[in-house]
Amino acid sequence: MVMYFKVFGKLVLYAIIIFVIIEFLKIVSFDKLLKLTYLFFKPLFTGKSINDLFYKCVYALHDMAAILHITYEEINFIVFIFIYPLLLFVLLGYIIYLKIQINKTMSFT
Repeated sequence: MVMYFKVFGKLVLYAIIIFVIIEFLKIVSFDKLLKLTYLFFKPLFTGKSINDLFYKCVYALHDMAAILHITYEEINFIVFIFIYPLLLFVLLGYIIYLKIQINKTMSFT
């Protein structure tokens, strides 16, 4: 029973962190976000290998794991088993919703 509370506590913490990141992205201007994106993906633009980008992402996951006091395997599991599929289904649902809205407006004209 205690284990479930620990897992639930971690999930709540992750939800709060995601919310803070989303709010941060709302505050940051588009120009700053574009510059940060360019700096992050610079190995792709400078002709370096994709391995540089991969290891940069691995190091970022290691840093996030250290900040959250969890292991790399846990953060990797959370990102690729929970967050990515959830984001995928939410965006897919949003696309379907927009297609339905477009079809409704097209039927009225």
